[in-house]
Amino acid sequence: MKEQKSFKEIRANFILKLYRESTKNVPVLKYSWVLIATICILALVGYFKLKNEDVFLYALYVLLISFLGYVFSALLKNRDKPIRIALYTFVYSLIVAMCAMVLSFAYFILFAKPTFYKRWFSDKSISIISSKKNSEDSVQKMPYRFENVNSNKKPNTENFKSFKILPSGNFNLEKMISKDGYVVSNKNANYSIKITFSGNLEEVSKNLYRYPGGFAIIKINGVDCMSLEDKIIPPTFFGGNNKSQVLKEINDNVEKLISDNQNDFLNQIKICLKKF
Repeated sequence: MKEQKSFKEIRANFILKLYRESTKNVPVLKYSWVLIATICILALVGYFKLKNEDVFLYALYVLLISFLGYVFSALLKNRDKPIRIALYTFVYSLIVAMCAMVLSFAYFILFAKPTFYKRWFSDKSISIISSKKNSEDSVQKMPYRFENVNSNKKPNTENFKSFKILPSGNFNLEKMISKDGYVVSNKNANYSIKITFSGNLEEVSKNLYRYPGGFAIIKINGVDCMSLEDKIIPPTFFGGNNKSQVLKEINDNVEKLISDNQNDFLNQIKICLKKF
């Protein structure tokens, strides 16, 4: 316990000494806590407003810059004049950069400008709400086939209950659906069951795209049937990538969701099939 306490004291003394030396050499650093507190508050506000975790990474960058400012300010004891001038220039450049990052980010949170921030901090709440609304509208317009159930003419059960699942290769899921009297048919199937993702790709720059994140959707014959908002699909790299690579990453995440939650998807697919 004594060793642990002494280490904490040494660490606290080091931080206090670093702060005192830095503020002594560059007095303006006394007010840097205002910027640090501001960026932390902005990160929280940005997260709740945009539903995007990348804002915390941005705040971390600002805190790292402020830490570098303190470190290099403490080195200004050097008596070599050219080195002192270079250090002063570098430290004040860090301070200006930190102020610019905080102020521009605050302006983006309040007024959604400058627009280049949208490449890094897309508003996921809008894409999720839009996808949910489209799914609900599609379900409301869904063509029901009650006439086939109540018809006196008994359909060909094998042909009527043929189905296929996309993405392909989900053999366990196909086997479980087949237990309810459905038959797998990759050609001319009556029910094309597609498990896909909500939302759309965003163009970061020319030929570079990213996926802002969303959730799994079940489609029957191209019509949205069920939104599984608890089956989250994570966003891709915010810097963007080529479209084929992004789609591959999304599809891999979808297939992993299916593999890890087969019973949940099975139950939702059964509900969807009963609607048609």
